[in-house]
Amino acid sequence: MLCVRTEFVEAEGRLAAADAEIRRRTDELPGLNEHVRQVEIRVRAAEQRVHDAERAPADDGQALADAQAALGEVRQELTDAGAAVKNAEDARDEARNTRRQLVDVTLPDLRPQVESAREVRDAREVAAQAHAHAVQVLDTEMAAREAALDSALSQVDQLKLPDPLARPGAAVTNVDAVLADLAQQHYGPSEAAVELSRTLREQHGGTPPARVVLTTVLTRPVPDGTSVPAGDPAMPDLDRVQLAGDLARSLDTLVELRVGDGTTPRRAPYLAYPDGALVRLDVTGRPETVDDAVRRLPQHIQNELGPYRHQPDVRTRLEILHEAEIEFRHDFDAGVASVVANLNRYQGHLAYQWITQPDPPVDAPASAR
Repeated sequence: MLCVRTEFVEAEGRLAAADAEIRRRTDELPGLNEHVRQVEIRVRAAEQRVHDAERAPADDGQALADAQAALGEVRQELTDAGAAVKNAEDARDEARNTRRQLVDVTLPDLRPQVESAREVRDAREVAAQAHAHAVQVLDTEMAAREAALDSALSQVDQLKLPDPLARPGAAVTNVDAVLADLAQQHYGPSEAAVELSRTLREQHGGTPPARVVLTTVLTRPVPDGTSVPAGDPAMPDLDRVQLAGDLARSLDTLVELRVGDGTTPRRAPYLAYPDGALVRLDVTGRPETVDDAVRRLPQHIQNELGPYRHQPDVRTRLEILHEAEIEFRHDFDAGVASVVANLNRYQGHLAYQWITQPDPPVDAPASAR
């Protein structure tokens, strides 16, 4: 489209130049022709002087030579004037031919192409405006949805609801205390789930309730991904969350695991289903979703994840990381940060890590080594 428009503009420029050349040469030719006429008069006069000098009886030849030299100069001037006229006429004819070619052939061929290109450009501008409007509408709707979600979450937080999982009369079992008793009876970690299941059945008359509630106090995760229970050196490698899943399958009932850290009453509780599913619950008692987990991420990771968040492969990866965090306490923040770093070619995240890292230690002087 741009090339056609450029060719059309250049053709119009050549046409204007040809018109200007035609006008200039047309205005120039009368003066050149008049100059030729004047030179022809001078040639005839010089020829007459030569003729008179040839007929003079007492001429010594000098007058004849001077007349002939003057005649040669005037004839050369006439030749130059005629050449100037011819050049002007040739230039005018060439400009007329150029103008005729442009008017009859070039411009008629380019005008439809220019009109078609203009229509294509106008259609693209209309499509671009429509796309921009659609994007603006989607951005407005997305902003409204996010604002509504933030408002709803804020309202839930302000309600300060009691623990929605507490049931009147629901028996709560301190799993750490039970495991400590089992450890004193020389039960190993592999036997703990079976024996705990038998103990809970006996406590409820041989039939487990609709929901078993366990409590535990966990410290920080150890490097292998399991959580070390505080004050329970007998079974430090027995993961309480996996234990809840094993109990749910063996008892064929829901098993809720309420987790504390020694300072606050509890963290987000876990709920294990008989079919092996394991979820983490929010303050309203609903299972935490991947979107809920993403909203817990640091803001800079959310910002970098935003453009890729709804891509199918990225969504699948986030779901895997979320399940690994719930079942094995893998670091969800670190996992998503690694995904973001890979998506962004390591630029944004590594720059953030570089800026936020502590100052490196100062090397000791060479003399001190």
